[in-house]
Amino acid sequence: MPRVLYVHPTDRMLWLRQHPGTGDQQVVRSAMRLVRALLRRQLQAAGAVFLPAAALAFTVRTGSRRCITLIGPSRSGKTSLLLALLDLARQCARRAALISNDDSTFHLTGCRPACQDHGAPALDPTRGAGSVICRGWPRGIEVRVDMIGPLGGAGRRVRSAGSTSTATLGSIYLRPESAAAITEADLAAAAHPNVLIFPSFTGPDRAGDIELLTPRQVVERLSGLQQLPDPIERWLDPFFLIPAEAPPPTAAATHPGTLPPATATSGAQRVVNALAALPALQVRAPASDVLATAAALIGRIDGLDAPHGPGTADTVPPFKDPR
Repeated sequence: MPRVLYVHPTDRMLWLRQHPGTGDQQVVRSAMRLVRALLRRQLQAAGAVFLPAAALAFTVRTGSRRCITLIGPSRSGKTSLLLALLDLARQCARRAALISNDDSTFHLTGCRPACQDHGAPALDPTRGAGSVICRGWPRGIEVRVDMIGPLGGAGRRVRSAGSTSTATLGSIYLRPESAAAITEADLAAAAHPNVLIFPSFTGPDRAGDIELLTPRQVVERLSGLQQLPDPIERWLDPFFLIPAEAPPPTAAATHPGTLPPATATSGAQRVVNALAALPALQVRAPASDVLATAAALIGRIDGLDAPHGPGTADTVPPFKDPR
């Protein structure tokens, strides 16, 4: 894509100049991608962790809000389970919010200035530094065509609202606001996670099960799924000082799966350790049982004790310019 970029070494300002014949839409797209790359590197420098994770928040039986994160590699069933949970919350008249469908950042509160929420209210001022925030990044939602049937009514609405021109390629694409509209959910920018779910939807020959994971198992899964903040604009890397990772755990480690306090100096490791302290479930089920799996998960989540008390999802709506 044609563009010329100027970096001012002292003022740390960027100029994007349009090449002759380049459309305005291309320039805006390039500028937005560059801003996104800068923001994500700034978060990485502050110790944030990038994971392939969907996230939603909904009201549980007690009336409090829970943020659920669905973490896993591509084609593990995150998007299908996300839509099933959102639609089930709609059917049960539980207020829900879509935060992310595939790309989430996890960081600790209190890391400044990189993680400061300009123009948005605090998620929960009573938490203090050290609690985890899950932040979603807007991205088109890809729904596999073979999951339209198992999703039932939600699948039919996806087919109606999605981009039909790509259906022949095996997927239907939705904008986040369209996915929220068909499930009658809100859009939220971030929330404090309460429960981690690692889905794995397999063939029809395997019976479904939900397993509670140990902190060690959670650390192992998260360590294998961490992503680069931005694999495209790698020329920006020299402008950011990324903190060195902590040394590996020694035999003196007493907390299974996590580093001892004296060793866990890496910001990313502290985030992983904080996530490992949350309730985590491994879900295995046939793809055809996604709706039944979503119903079973809501029942399990209703029965879990909130790790931080009632009302802990604390979702924040997208920032709106006061002008």
